[in-house]
Amino acid sequence: MSLFRRISNLFSRGNLEREIQDELRSHLDMRTAENVAAGMTPEQAHRDALLRFGNPALMKERIVAEDAALTLESLFADVRYAIRQLLRNRGFAVIAILTLALGIGATTGIFSILNAWIIQPLPLKDPQQLAIFWRAAADSPNEPAYYFSWRDYLYFRERSHAFQSLGASFERGYALTGGGEPESLHGGIASRTLFATLGVSAFRGRLFLTDDDTGPPVAVISYALWTQRFHQSLSMLGETLTLNDKPFKVVGILPSGFSYRVLDQPHDIDVWTLIQAGDPQYKQDSVTAVAIIGRLNPGVTIAQAKSEISLLQAENDRHYPDIPKSTAYLSTLQQDNTREVRASLLVLGGAVGLLLLIACTNTASLIVGRNIQREKEFAIRAALGSSARRLLVQLLVENLVLYGISGALGLLIAFGSVRGFIAWNPFGALPAQPVTVSLPVLAVAALLTVLSGLIFGAYPALQAARLNVNQALRSSGSGASAAAGKLRSRNIIVLTQIALSVILLIGASLLLTTFLHLNAQPLGFNPEDTHVINLSLPHKRYGSDTQLTQFADRLSEQLRALPGVDAAGMTYFLRLSDAGTEPFQMESRGDLTEEHLPQAVPVTVGPGYFRAMGIATVGGRDFADSDVQATRPVAVINEEAVQRYFGGKNPIGEHLRIGDPKDPETQKNPWLEVVGVVASTKSTRYNQIAWEARPEVYTDYQQQQIHQYFANSDYTTMFFVVRTQPGVALSDAIIQKTIWSDDPNLPVGAIKSLGEMVAGLQTQPRIRAHLLSVFAGLTLLLAAIGIYGVMAQSVAQRYREIGIRMALGADRHNVLLLVLKQGITLTLAGVLLGTVLGLIAVRFMKSLLYGVTATNPETYIGVVAVVSLVAVVASVLPARRAASIDPVRSLRTE
Repeated sequence: MSLFRRISNLFSRGNLEREIQDELRSHLDMRTAENVAAGMTPEQAHRDALLRFGNPALMKERIVAEDAALTLESLFADVRYAIRQLLRNRGFAVIAILTLALGIGATTGIFSILNAWIIQPLPLKDPQQLAIFWRAAADSPNEPAYYFSWRDYLYFRERSHAFQSLGASFERGYALTGGGEPESLHGGIASRTLFATLGVSAFRGRLFLTDDDTGPPVAVISYALWTQRFHQSLSMLGETLTLNDKPFKVVGILPSGFSYRVLDQPHDIDVWTLIQAGDPQYKQDSVTAVAIIGRLNPGVTIAQAKSEISLLQAENDRHYPDIPKSTAYLSTLQQDNTREVRASLLVLGGAVGLLLLIACTNTASLIVGRNIQREKEFAIRAALGSSARRLLVQLLVENLVLYGISGALGLLIAFGSVRGFIAWNPFGALPAQPVTVSLPVLAVAALLTVLSGLIFGAYPALQAARLNVNQALRSSGSGASAAAGKLRSRNIIVLTQIALSVILLIGASLLLTTFLHLNAQPLGFNPEDTHVINLSLPHKRYGSDTQLTQFADRLSEQLRALPGVDAAGMTYFLRLSDAGTEPFQMESRGDLTEEHLPQAVPVTVGPGYFRAMGIATVGGRDFADSDVQATRPVAVINEEAVQRYFGGKNPIGEHLRIGDPKDPETQKNPWLEVVGVVASTKSTRYNQIAWEARPEVYTDYQQQQIHQYFANSDYTTMFFVVRTQPGVALSDAIIQKTIWSDDPNLPVGAIKSLGEMVAGLQTQPRIRAHLLSVFAGLTLLLAAIGIYGVMAQSVAQRYREIGIRMALGADRHNVLLLVLKQGITLTLAGVLLGTVLGLIAVRFMKSLLYGVTATNPETYIGVVAVVSLVAVVASVLPARRAASIDPVRSLRTE
């Protein structure tokens, strides 16, 4: 048939069908006439013509296969028939569609999140060329430990050949004052080359120029700040912002969508200022910390750049022997932005993949069972001339229609899950790219749906297409005589489903146990009924230790005077996460060499801090208001320091000096008399989940020259801890009013409960445990549906057999045990396979566990018990149905 004729047939389908019918009829008439002429009766002649000519329906199918119009018509007919089949079997359709929709929707939703976090590149020019520099500890060479310094940046910038350009930046809190209530801004200070290295241009105005190095202070604001605070007023360009009591001229606005974060920073920067020439914090040999970002030269890899930077670091560090030993660690900016969330995302991705696989196997099992029930229908169609190929195509179309409807419903689930994720924001930050069900995600979802339909629908279709027509026609109308091989194949599908559920349940149980262990850890402090206030005091108004101390004294007293407040205290550093240690000398152990000096975390606090934090004093006394600059310097140490460095002996009266003895400044530090011992508190390290106690030495802020620690900044950070009586609510508004009564121009930073801060440090374990538990529960439900389906189908297929057994004397109890035995045997095989595979899979989860081993026997026993119980419950209803079969009625159905 010519191409022109095929195309024309698309628009004249009715005429074409009549032509085929007429042609077939003419051939039959010609053969009939020949037979009559040969002496046959008309009836014999017509019958002989039909036998010689073949099945007219089959002939029409062959013609259809050769014609475009009728192929489409056949496809549309198959789709209509598939929809009628689903409407005729509503129970099967609802279970299968909901199961698949759940799997496809969850997979699409999680893929949307993975796409935004990991797959989509950062919204920067050629982000794959951007590398960020860190110092790594020798025992953890692939984890950031310290920032490089400004002098390191200058050294690398002058000597590196692997990078086109380098930029440097660091976070800085800014107090925006003048024009309404003071506001705390997330700020950043940057080298002039930062934005050029990132490849970003200004949305309005300009970015930093060479002339700005020596000119008046300038600032660049974010699009979000320009929109939310200044309502997109173009008059902002050239206006002056007062930041930390210092004027800055706004010269530019960054584009919408610009995002530059380091170390999983949860927020973007509101305002950027420039590191200018002559800035005392950024001299040639300054050790001020900076995050260094570089754009690789074409053809240079991260590994090559790391080798070069490692050599340069070693060269530079030789000039400064006081630098802690470390190695250079480089990663792409994208990897740096997902360092904490990557493990959680990959675990969830694997879990949702298993969920989809279980949903598909569950549906395949249901389809196999339905096809067994339709064997009589398939046999009749084959007897009437339908080819195996035609039957295979019909069944594949039915599967694709089922998966297509499920995919459409799954998209609704995906849209809802993505919106829920954005509203929930479990990681505390959203990725730089928007989390949406985008066109690429839709394309992947469509491809996933089609492939799932073909892969998991092909096996049931092929099995049905290999039908033994004679055997099927001789069987009962209920389709009860399905071949044992088909039942075994369905059992294998359900067994696989159970095994996959066991794997996911094992992983979820281990992660949930980890989270429960973390949550039950005694932290050494009480986070209940406790608020933490973060303040940044500008040096222009609080530039001396006296001013800082007086402000802390006043505010502490004002907070203690609030109704319902039980205690209040301050600290310059709230040690909930990893903090650096410093060596200290013990007057009674002058024999210790420099290498063997004890190490501890120094913490400066005020009177009332231990009570406010709920840290118990176990020996000696707390700091008192009488501990001032003029009195003898005192210290309080924790129990961990006592155990490690005093052998558990009473340290009261011991004298300590904090600092490196090689540093001349350390000799100026006074000897501190230990006057108290407090309980050890626990903290976490970056990107690790374990809580651990570390030796700590507390000093009284009234006796410390704290201003020197903030000399490289233009503000001093203070944390005030306020404990209320149980059940008393202390609003943020009351706290703000109290602070502004002392200094109306001081912006109030974050006010959080201590419990909220602790929970924030457990975000990743909590998310992994909760979401994986949800997915594991869903897979267990799907496994129960699968077991129930195969058992119910088995009972239906053995209906006559069971009737015969009962007619021959089998009682209901025997029949009940017969069916339950089948379900339990299937379950035990699946559990055994899942346990073996689970032992292999959890090897990749060891770094995510705490307080429990990957081979914890209680976990495996619990999972086996739960799955077995669910399997027994899922088998009971079909077993009871089998036990209630009326043998007389079952025999009559034959």
